[in-house]
Amino acid sequence: LEEGHTIYLHGNSFGGSICNVISEKVYGEKLFIRTFGSIYISNKSLIPQNIINYMFAGDVAWRKLSIKCPDAVNHIKKVDMKIR
Repeated sequence: LEEGHTIYLHGNSFGGSICNVISEKVYGEKLFIRTFGSIYISNKSLIPQNIINYMFAGDVAWRKLSIKCPDAVNHIKKVDMKIR
């Protein structure tokens, strides 16, 4: 980031959690994070505008988040999709 590179981090489930923890420790306008079904959503991120956390409505991770991550609902884009 110090050299001006753009960095994209993508993570699913636990990998998404790691991305969210990184967002609490690293600041950079050129750091972009996308997660899907992360079991941890940060509300302490240094770059909240560059993070999008996606989750299926009714995902099992939601039960864990609602207990352990206050205000997580405000940091998630819910995906409604019927599996056929």
